[in-house]
Amino acid sequence: MFPHVFFALLSVELFCIASAILFALFLPVGFHLLTLAAAVYLTVAAWRNHDASPGSAGLPPGSLSIARSIAALPDRRYYQEQTRRHGPVFKMAQFHRRVICVTGIERSHKLFRDHASSIGPCPLPFSSEISGGFLRYMNDETYERYGPAFRRALSGPIALSAVNTTRSTTKRQLTLMATDCGKSSEGRGVRPAAYVAEIVHDALAAALFGSTPDSDSYNEMKTLFSVMDEQDLNRRLSRNTKSALADLRSLVEKEVERLQSRSDHGEPACALTELHRTDPQMPDAVCIDNLIFIFKFSTANVPGLLHWILQLLGENPDWIGRIRQERKEATDSRKNDIVNRVIMETLRLAQSEYLYRTIKSDFEFEGFRFPRGWLIRHCVWESHRDPRIFENAERFDPDRHLLEDFPRQEYSPFGCPHHGCNGVVLTYMIARTFIEELAGYDWIASGDSKPERDFRHWSHWRPGAGFGVILRPVQSESAESAESPRHAERS
Repeated sequence: MFPHVFFALLSVELFCIASAILFALFLPVGFHLLTLAAAVYLTVAAWRNHDASPGSAGLPPGSLSIARSIAALPDRRYYQEQTRRHGPVFKMAQFHRRVICVTGIERSHKLFRDHASSIGPCPLPFSSEISGGFLRYMNDETYERYGPAFRRALSGPIALSAVNTTRSTTKRQLTLMATDCGKSSEGRGVRPAAYVAEIVHDALAAALFGSTPDSDSYNEMKTLFSVMDEQDLNRRLSRNTKSALADLRSLVEKEVERLQSRSDHGEPACALTELHRTDPQMPDAVCIDNLIFIFKFSTANVPGLLHWILQLLGENPDWIGRIRQERKEATDSRKNDIVNRVIMETLRLAQSEYLYRTIKSDFEFEGFRFPRGWLIRHCVWESHRDPRIFENAERFDPDRHLLEDFPRQEYSPFGCPHHGCNGVVLTYMIARTFIEELAGYDWIASGDSKPERDFRHWSHWRPGAGFGVILRPVQSESAESAESPRHAERS
């Protein structure tokens, strides 16, 4: 699963073996010193990670060993198994960080609510390098001003304004996918990642910045964001990223001036114009930086949702026919809409994984001690598989959301109430448009669909690199009836 890491560790191990042999042959004293140092290190590590070590009293059950930390990386069901073994609150190590894992939506919400003053965000390094900090990591005072403004700026009307661009790009990319499938050798289909990435890019560029494929800023903005794509947000911004960020700031500021000068002439709404309508002093530097990084985060995460939709519907083809049929019928609620139910079930089964928080001061919860400096991992993916809440929890069944209205204490794919995701409506719009256009095609999943991820505990799972799609347009009824006589004649 991690071949580069494997060969790197293998090389280090071979080097260590060779070094030990050379020390043993030519410098025995050095060899003995290295052996003693290794023995001391292993003894201290074992003592420090043992449940009975000083300072472990009152901690949840679980192992802090580095071996268990590594074992969790390729095992998607690791936290699920630990919950069955230790209960809904347990501890583990994630390399150098110590973590208390909590399973259960209601339990985690209560934890975050009752101990709000002792729990803080886990900011990634990039946040300190942007104006005001990133939205989800802002202090309460700053968030009090910008949080509500961004909720309005990413609301339904803004998502609606980007529908035409989203639909146009979706049509174009699905047509291209079907064409490329016809060109692929041995009917293996195509890998969908690049196609869904284009759909999400155009949808978000239109919704956040008012930049559409026919606008002057589109190509320049796309080029600059392609530089940003290379940045690992777990590391400080590189020189190239900082340069691209500075250019993006200037470009967005020009867009603000352009949009505001045309606001009285029917200019399409976007987050920039909505922020200004909410507060004449916005969008300021804080807003612009946050929109840029919201775009970067979303263009990494939302394609994953579309990717999972393709895989789950491809593995459950009966639902494709149901989508075509039920879309023709009138619906009076979001719950009764089959497209929304498919999105909700995909979020439950595949997309929503975890939340992390930092413990700022010691406290107790459910009889366990939560020490300062540790992390909390809210296990969302595992919570959404609780068989006491979701019958046949491992099965893809969008109708479960029709039969039962799960409260937020049981189903919460977009985070906790405080500092939750502001892009829910926008995400649904993109996924909905994608499914509606996808209904015009027949497709099957091909290749290896086993999930994979990068060599980090915080990286998200995704369909395997070998996953492909064989996509073909559905023939219209008129085309089928026109073809039938010719087929009968040939017969």
